[in-house]
Amino acid sequence: MLSVCRPTNMPKPIRFVITTTSSCASSTTATDSTYTSGSFGFTFWYQHGGWDNVWVRPYIASTPTVSFGTEQADSGATWIAAENMYAPNYAQNQNIRLRFSVRNSSLATLSLPLRLQVAAKLGSPNCESVPTGNFTDVPTTTSGCGSSPACMTSSSQFTNKASTTQLLSIPNGNYTFTQGQMIEDPSRETDAISLPAAQYTEAEYNFQMTANAPLDRYCLRVVNGTNPLDNYSRVAEIQVLHPPVISNLTFNGNNHIALTEGTTTLITATATVTDLNGWGDLVAASSTFYRSSVSGGQSCSANNNDCYQIATSSCGFSDCSGNACLLTCSTRLWFFADPTDAVSNFAADVWNALMDVWDSSGAHDSDVGNQELYTLSGLMVPSAINYGSVTVGTDTGANNASTSIQNTGNSTLNLNLGGDFLRAGLNLISYSQQKYATSTFTYSGCAVCQTLSASSSPSYFSLGVGKATTSAWYPFKDIFWGIGIPPGTAATSFTGYNTFEAMQ
Repeated sequence: MLSVCRPTNMPKPIRFVITTTSSCASSTTATDSTYTSGSFGFTFWYQHGGWDNVWVRPYIASTPTVSFGTEQADSGATWIAAENMYAPNYAQNQNIRLRFSVRNSSLATLSLPLRLQVAAKLGSPNCESVPTGNFTDVPTTTSGCGSSPACMTSSSQFTNKASTTQLLSIPNGNYTFTQGQMIEDPSRETDAISLPAAQYTEAEYNFQMTANAPLDRYCLRVVNGTNPLDNYSRVAEIQVLHPPVISNLTFNGNNHIALTEGTTTLITATATVTDLNGWGDLVAASSTFYRSSVSGGQSCSANNNDCYQIATSSCGFSDCSGNACLLTCSTRLWFFADPTDAVSNFAADVWNALMDVWDSSGAHDSDVGNQELYTLSGLMVPSAINYGSVTVGTDTGANNASTSIQNTGNSTLNLNLGGDFLRAGLNLISYSQQKYATSTFTYSGCAVCQTLSASSSPSYFSLGVGKATTSAWYPFKDIFWGIGIPPGTAATSFTGYNTFEAMQ
């Protein structure tokens, strides 16, 4: 047995509600022994009873919204932003479709040719507070956009002055929808829409923000021909996407790059970055310093010889104000980085500094500066050549001293070698008593040896030590030495200096 009633406040004819708390307009009770289990049932006086299934949904306190008319499908399109929210990051010269809802809250029937207008937001806290005198009509592409920040354009998605159906929220109150129009170039306003009291319409406009829109935010509204509407509860707001722009790029202070032998050298590129959405829109930057003909160019694989990929952590913004910041990207170049000057193997190349910056929308800009990188000849030599004890009137024979010559530059290392007299007080041994070679030798019978020249006129020695290619290992070659002690030389310890000059 079930008591079923219709509450007196039930919305009809949309749905019904089963409840035990509302007062009933009428009720009935019946007992039927035919059914002992199963569905809910109902009965009528003087008629046969019947049974049916009942679907019950959770009770919703608010009355459902209802509208009548043909439903307008979205055809797969999506809104760029929620209703009454600003449209973010619209690029210049990109089609925008903007829809307005206009209601007639007066008692008279209105005739409204709705025209689109635009104004810069500037310092206003919102578009509703922009002075009405700041708004200007949006021109058409056909008649000429002039210096306007917005201009009507055409769209392949609809026909000019096609009718609108209701897509936006229904205004608060008992308002009925009247069809409006969709407007594209060569039009900028609707035909006069007849709007009786307590009715509303929707008008849509296809336009673009032009290159004459250098600011961050703009406001758009519709007017009755040339006259503002009596009230604007909301005014549309659009953010124009301005990509960042790099200018005044300086690589290594506009100087060619001179490295430091055996270690790294801090190299920096700087540039001015401007974003018309404000410097706070800048997100990050990166850079690549690379030899111009390296494989992959700016997308080269990181290699300390020819490609330095500089992460965002090594790039930073400073001196930011208004729409601009100073961007600085730095890295340390190793001493063996490939040279590009006239005497190098890469004389046709330069070193490029690519700087890339992007903003919160993902828009970016890049620029490249370049400089030559000088050839660096450098070496490292142990502090002493120790001949040990040699008997006066003899020579070192097959016993050779040695020095390991390390290449600390970025080109193949050869030498100029020279020496001074070895001295012990007033006693001298000539530098020419020393011989050297790249392999071990016997002093008296050495055909491949060179005799040491004076430091004032050193001799070229083709040692041929290749340049380093990694910071983990410095290439080197050994030079082997021998000396002869002339008869009559004082039997004592002699010291002197040999000169090693790095050459290509």
